[in-house]
Amino acid sequence: MKKLLFTFLLVLSATTLTAQTWKKATPTRQAQLMKAIATAARSVKQMGASFVQTTEVSYMEEAVRTEGKMVYNNRGSLKWEYLKPYRYGFELNDKNVTLQTDGTTKTIDLSSSKSFRLIAGLVKGSITGQSLGGSRDFKAVMYENGTTWRADLMPIRPQLKRFIRSVTLYFDRKRKVVDKVVMTQSNEDRITVVLRDIKITR
Repeated sequence: MKKLLFTFLLVLSATTLTAQTWKKATPTRQAQLMKAIATAARSVKQMGASFVQTTEVSYMEEAVRTEGKMVYNNRGSLKWEYLKPYRYGFELNDKNVTLQTDGTTKTIDLSSSKSFRLIAGLVKGSITGQSLGGSRDFKAVMYENGTTWRADLMPIRPQLKRFIRSVTLYFDRKRKVVDKVVMTQSNEDRITVVLRDIKITR
């Protein structure tokens, strides 16, 4: 189970933040940003992108780079597929997550695993930006730097704190969609996923 949870967490990301000037949003401004992101997220029928992921773990001297593609639709389906240098991934809907790794397929009923259910919600919420408003799982703080909005999320639920120390979402200000997700795991391992060639159907 721990191996499967770790594999699933690889769809998230964490990295050392680059040097930028970030302005913390006032409560009023934060509410405006969250509303704009939520409105944009609700209008998305489908979102597809390629991605590059860099994984840094304490027991490896060099970071691991992987590439793949993802597709999300507003019916609640998210498919995340790694293509290089090896193939594995998962497909997530409102009821199940199907993991494909090491040449095997395993389907997990989300209702039977609270940990997977929380992480599944985090994955979809991170991609759409819906982890921000009204979430009982995270406390959010918003920042701006001109061209990008940033949301720093700190887990509230003890179950999430077991796996995640923090999550940072980067939003393209013009399109108001996530193009980078940053996660720091509880053991300080870090994974970075950058979305590219984003295509959105509204």
